[in-house]
Amino acid sequence: PHPPRARRGVIIVEEGPHGRVAPRFDPLAQALVVQGYSVLVSAYAGSLGQGRAHERAGDGRWARAATADLRDGAAYLVREAFAAPGRVGVVGRGWFGGYLALMGEASYPGVLRAAASLGGASDLWRAWEVGDAETRASIERGLGMKRSREAAWRARSPAGAVGILGAALLVHGERDPQLPQARALADALERTGAAVKLVVYPGEDATIRSRKNRADLIRQVIDFFTKRL
Repeated sequence: PHPPRARRGVIIVEEGPHGRVAPRFDPLAQALVVQGYSVLVSAYAGSLGQGRAHERAGDGRWARAATADLRDGAAYLVREAFAAPGRVGVVGRGWFGGYLALMGEASYPGVLRAAASLGGASDLWRAWEVGDAETRASIERGLGMKRSREAAWRARSPAGAVGILGAALLVHGERDPQLPQARALADALERTGAAVKLVVYPGEDATIRSRKNRADLIRQVIDFFTKRL
């Protein structure tokens, strides 16, 4: 549920690239609502549960179709007075959800003003290297090309959006294989003067498991959006 006329909104991108939006208790979403945010969970192009055509809609078009769904979600929040223009952010979970959140801001920086990436891939070229067979196939399907053109892959990654991204929160476990990419992105964004924060949890991998760290992660996300929206 959304608080009436909340002036800030956050779009949540679940783990993917073929995640499913389903009713469940989500501590992060509930914490955001308690803080007065309107929350929308995106059934982005490529997600499950919306029919075969929707599932295939993201093929070769991650940086266009899926990010356009985030733009449309922000437009809905503004149109229905759940958020003010320019006060919508996006948070994504997992290597794909975090990737898509960052690409959403990079694609529509005037609409999505801040992105929080929770374990996201910052560089798809490197994500392919550290991924398993399923992840590699998903990336090639999502980009619509085999791994042969490094520049083209990076151009469709957050690493290729340095200079566009203005506010980013990057959260990773110390053993997360995506962490080296995140460090490189954070360094590059700092050099541009972007508002970037990298949070690393010692002893954690791609999934933050410690109850203490999960609670801190929620605080980090709320603090980030409070400052940037």
